[in-house]
Amino acid sequence: MKSRGMLVHRLVQVLRHAHAARPLPPLDSRWPDAVMRRIRSLPEPAVAGGGWPFDLLVWRLAPATGALALLTLAVLLQFSLISDAELFRLWYNESQLLSVAGF
Repeated sequence: MKSRGMLVHRLVQVLRHAHAARPLPPLDSRWPDAVMRRIRSLPEPAVAGGGWPFDLLVWRLAPATGALALLTLAVLLQFSLISDAELFRLWYNESQLLSVAGF
């Protein structure tokens, strides 16, 4: 009985010769177009985790969140719910200013 390795080697040789004997498909000058059309018709690959990918969710919500924050700030300033002094205190940190000036 022949060893398993020799049988596998023989099978590989037979398949290699059978593949080499096949005629090449005819290629015209527009074969890249046909390949790209086939690639575009393939379905989207599935996401590993299932559902929406996280980055898509972030990029959809980021503009809406920024617009909502600006709108909220405008409403608070318009109705004077935040005084100018309080807003200045939130944006101005005296300890940082002194440390930058070298005091």
